[in-house]
Amino acid sequence: MDEKNTINTNKTIVLELNYRCNLKCVHCYVPDVEKKDSPFLSLKDAKHIFDEMELNGFDRVLFTGGEPFANPQFLDIYQEAWNRGFIISIFTNATLIGEKEKKLLIDKQPDLLRISLFGGSIESYKEVTKADYFDKVLDNIKFFYGNNINVQVKIPLLRQNGQDVKSIHEKLKEIGITNKIEIRIIPRFNGDVEALKYRYTPQEIIDMKLDDEKKSLDFYKKIRTNKGKKVKNLKYCVEHCQPFVINPEMKLQLCYFIRDWEEDLNEFSLKDAILKLSEKMLKENITWSESMCEKCDKQYMCPYCPGWARNEINCANDKIPFLCQLVELYEHKYSSILEKEKEDA
Repeated sequence: MDEKNTINTNKTIVLELNYRCNLKCVHCYVPDVEKKDSPFLSLKDAKHIFDEMELNGFDRVLFTGGEPFANPQFLDIYQEAWNRGFIISIFTNATLIGEKEKKLLIDKQPDLLRISLFGGSIESYKEVTKADYFDKVLDNIKFFYGNNINVQVKIPLLRQNGQDVKSIHEKLKEIGITNKIEIRIIPRFNGDVEALKYRYTPQEIIDMKLDDEKKSLDFYKKIRTNKGKKVKNLKYCVEHCQPFVINPEMKLQLCYFIRDWEEDLNEFSLKDAILKLSEKMLKENITWSESMCEKCDKQYMCPYCPGWARNEINCANDKIPFLCQLVELYEHKYSSILEKEKEDA
C-alpha cells in the first residue's frame, strides 16, 4: 500500500457515546448546550464503527463522554466490543455504576478503567460537581481495585478542591491505587474561558509541592541529557500521538481538543475519513520553523500539546503561556536541587 494511504492502526479509536452528563462540573470543557442537546451514539452506529475497525486492523477502543454510562445502550455497546475481542478502556465519573454495571465489568474486564474523582472530601467534591457522589465514587474505586481491575484515578486540580487534593492522592497511593493530579484545565470548546479562573497559577502549583520530588528528580536527571528533543507538532499528532475520536454524531476528529476539523462517517469509510482529515490538517497554513517554540531551550521537558494550544490560544503552533511558566519553574526547581547535590558532594 502506498505510504500516503497508510494509517496508523496502533492508535486507539475513541467513541464519545454522548456529551450528556449527570454532573455539573465548573471546569467541564463541554458547553452546557451540547450536554443538554447531545444525541446518543447508537448500538447500530457502534456496530458499524466496530466493523470498520476490524476491516482496517484497529484493536483498541475507548469509551468516554460526557458520561458514557449515561448512554442507555452502553452495556450493549460494551458487550459488542468485548465479544469482538477489542482492547477496551473506559473514562467515567463512576457515579452511574450500579450492580448490573459492576457485574459486567467484573465478568468482562476492561483493559483500563479510568475514574475521575473531583475532590478529596464530600465538601470539595460538591463544590466542583454540584452533586453528592463523593462516597459512592470512592467506594466504586475501591471495589474495582479490590476485584483486580486496572483502575486509575484522575484528580483535576481546581481552586474548589486544592485544599484536599494532595491528601486524597496520598490515601489512594497508600492503598495501591494509581492516581494522578491533573493540572491541565482548558477553556470550553465554544471559547468560553470561565474554567481558567479555577486553575491555579504555575507558581501556586509549584508551591503546593504536588510532585513526588525524588521520582521527579530522577526523571529530570534522565531527560536533561536529551536537550535536542523537540515538542510535538501537529504532524506528529496526526501520524503518531493522539487517538482518533468519533463523536456522538458520527463525526471523526483528530483528538479531544481539536474539533473544528472533522469528517462525517455517514459519508465516508473510516479509512477514507482518516486520510481526508489527516490531509486537511497537514495542509493547514502552519510553518513549523516559525513556531514560537522552535528556539526554546526547554523543549526537552515540555509536555506541549498542539490541541491544548489550539483550544487555549487558538493556534496549534504557538506558546501556551501557562505551560511555559510551569516548565520554567520546574526546570529551575530541579536544576537547583542538582546544583546543591554537587556542592554537598
